[in-house]
Amino acid sequence: MEEINYINKKNYILYIILITAIFLIVPHIIRYVNYGELILPGDKSYYHLSISEQLLNKELSVNEFFPHTDLSQVNSNDKLIIPFRPLIITPYHLIIAAFGRYVPYISLTWAMLGLLIMFGLGSVFLFDRILERFKVSYLQRFIILLLLVLSPLFLQTFLIPDQIYFIIFLQLAGFYLYTSKTTCLRYLPVKYL
Repeated sequence: MEEINYINKKNYILYIILITAIFLIVPHIIRYVNYGELILPGDKSYYHLSISEQLLNKELSVNEFFPHTDLSQVNSNDKLIIPFRPLIITPYHLIIAAFGRYVPYISLTWAMLGLLIMFGLGSVFLFDRILERFKVSYLQRFIILLLLVLSPLFLQTFLIPDQIYFIIFLQLAGFYLYTSKTTCLRYLPVKYL
């Protein structure tokens, strides 16, 4: 297999990160330019945004979700959920609400998209490091990562703000730590199970 001259061992990851960033950022920029405001794709993204805003505005409290509370009392504060349907707060909602609280100059919508792009780029980088640990050559890694970034499943996962991208990033980070040669890092993901 003849190697491509402009892709070498030092800069292939730069090309992959650049291609990934273009594919993750351009659809949101086009939507922003066309409509003049940031519009989130999908209906679940607005559901997660609503829960995060309610946590930020203290309309919902994490303490309400312990088992001793009444279900109807939990749903009484939510504006988007059908009454008596259980509301589930995940760490994803807490992270978005924390961004809204501690970074006051950006909206929660921008925080969701920033996390989406950051975790997408981080997932590609972690997948590259995992492939490197299995001694895959850099040209094969480049082709594998390019196919990953261009796959519709990757684009759907990292273009629609949902908690799935957060879970995928955490799984890749856990597998990366588990395959590390350092003993203290190897058992870090398993230690707290």
